[in-house]
Amino acid sequence: MSDFLPDSVVERILLKLPHTALVRFTSVSKPWNSLISSHNFIVQHSLSNPIDPLILTFHSTRSFLSTFCIDPSLTFTPIDSPSYPFSLRFLQSVHGLVCLHHAHNVILWNPSINKHFRIPAPTLGPAAGIGFGFDSKNHDFKVIRIVHSCRVELYSLNQGCWKDIDVPLEVDLSLKFSDTPCFLNGNVHWLVYHDDIYGDEKHILMFDVEEEKFGKLEFPAKLVKALFMNLKVTVIGDNLSVLNCKSRRDWCDIWMVGYHGVWNKMYSFNIVGGRGISNVFGLSSKETVIVLRQDPEEEESERTYFSMHSFTYQSELVEFFDVEGEVSSVCEYTPGSLFLLDKA
Repeated sequence: MSDFLPDSVVERILLKLPHTALVRFTSVSKPWNSLISSHNFIVQHSLSNPIDPLILTFHSTRSFLSTFCIDPSLTFTPIDSPSYPFSLRFLQSVHGLVCLHHAHNVILWNPSINKHFRIPAPTLGPAAGIGFGFDSKNHDFKVIRIVHSCRVELYSLNQGCWKDIDVPLEVDLSLKFSDTPCFLNGNVHWLVYHDDIYGDEKHILMFDVEEEKFGKLEFPAKLVKALFMNLKVTVIGDNLSVLNCKSRRDWCDIWMVGYHGVWNKMYSFNIVGGRGISNVFGLSSKETVIVLRQDPEEEESERTYFSMHSFTYQSELVEFFDVEGEVSSVCEYTPGSLFLLDKA
């Protein structure tokens, strides 16, 4: 690779460079391209260069990217997003890789290197639940599709194929799944709901992406009777949380799980002004939630108003922002990743 430095030294130097430089350096020589595009190099670089997260906001017609900070000077910069003949929805962002989906279509997108990868069509029918996570042992991104009560399939980015997952008899998958799962500590989490003649049941279904096994977490007892449409499972400040928000009202309760699976209501907040809450999203890097609300003055406004609620044990800091266009979803995204660089 170099006539003057050992290959190992060159590699250590390259690992410290930003992703923008490394993408350019793939054209320097075939050996450099081979090194930088290798799976081991991509994993090492992407997991060892922490960068402050950004906020990625999805609009009906375009996407915007902005630096994440609780700061009134927050600005929104347009970026190019994958173009497909169907409307993509945000599913999850893990280690700089954003998972988008529509029906059976699943797209993995790395905004840092402006590259996306369409996962091959699944073998089974429409999914009741879908999730995305990272296997830290094998350094592998995985997509999980729950098709019905006894059929589950998993896609491995490393293996490049789908496979069936065995479902133990004690795992009930004949459930209604939330469409906003979250990923924490190696597990995909869904809020699930079962309603029959014996009453309703809510719990959190977990899937360990490394062991490829299902688990279950009990739901906060005081939320068992809450409307399913008002609930969301998310991650706030590295804590598994459940939000109970009334979409057209102005309040939201935040529950967090502690040791031994015990749930506690940690925060409650009100939205002042506007016409209620249209959506709420947790941020894992800080104890913060982003609240989307409609224009307080105009019924047909072309602006979306943000409020960021940052919590401590003693206080709450609120900052307000607004942006042109109707925002449908928000995700926390960590830039600088090289994942997908090795994909054609």
